[in-house]
Amino acid sequence: MFELYYYLEKEKRRVIDEEERKRLIREKIKQEEEIRRLKFTISIIILLLTNLRLWQDREIFNRNKEKLEFELFILKAVQKIKEQLLLRKDTELILTPRELENAKEIQNRLTQEGIYLKNDLTRLEENKGWNRKLERDKELSKTYDTGLSIKTD
Repeated sequence: MFELYYYLEKEKRRVIDEEERKRLIREKIKQEEEIRRLKFTISIIILLLTNLRLWQDREIFNRNKEKLEFELFILKAVQKIKEQLLLRKDTELILTPRELENAKEIQNRLTQEGIYLKNDLTRLEENKGWNRKLERDKELSKTYDTGLSIKTD
């Protein structure tokens, strides 16, 4: 009887041990799956961070490139103004409408960055209009009674 009891206890422990072993195996499998998920998540995060870094580098490059193009544009505009001042004895600047629009755009961009130009381009445009009015008045004063206008250089 004791042997039977001993055998049943032993069998019971074996069954319990078997169930415990299965439970441990299931837990281990769950842990391995969790580790795989974490590794996958970490690899995705690393990939995203790498792409973000590349994107930021590209943004910095584009921003610097845009800044250099802007500075080159300003230098060209200043050079053209200097050339016009050297070619003309009077200081009136002759700007085409497109050049005036570009100059206004430069002024707006500089103003946005906190840099203010000493010569306000709107005043320059008003002066240009005023100079045209003076030229018209000069031409009108040279008009004779016949209605013909004589242009002199």
